[in-house]
Amino acid sequence: MKDVLEYMKSPAGQKSMEDYFTKLAEKDRIQLERAEKILERYGVCDDATFDDLMIDIFVKQERSDQIHYDTYTDRALHIMNLMWEIASLKGVEIEPIDDLTKNFPSMVYDYYGYQFAITHGQGSVLSVYRQNELRYRN
Repeated sequence: MKDVLEYMKSPAGQKSMEDYFTKLAEKDRIQLERAEKILERYGVCDDATFDDLMIDIFVKQERSDQIHYDTYTDRALHIMNLMWEIASLKGVEIEPIDDLTKNFPSMVYDYYGYQFAITHGQGSVLSVYRQNELRYRN
């Protein structure tokens, strides 16, 4: 442990930490750009167009979830994560919605009539609601 601490304090250790955090920041920037492109492609400007986008996403997500369930693989469709990112940045934080979000640490955001929640427990769960009715959970 002492060797690790010494390395982290050295110029090489400092540079490796800077490189690592720069790489993480670049990854976040790319993810947000992708999310913005999705909104631009759909021309999202009101609840109706956002609802059309989310319906398409739910169909693709269900298909992806079923494929991975049938093949025993765990590859998430990243589009839901992108939508969570958009909602958490541009949406309005609201109170917990249901027993899950009330009883476990959760962040809930309202964005164009949809509520996006990340709930943490032994793992993390993404829930998507439309007018407080659960539409998706994974």
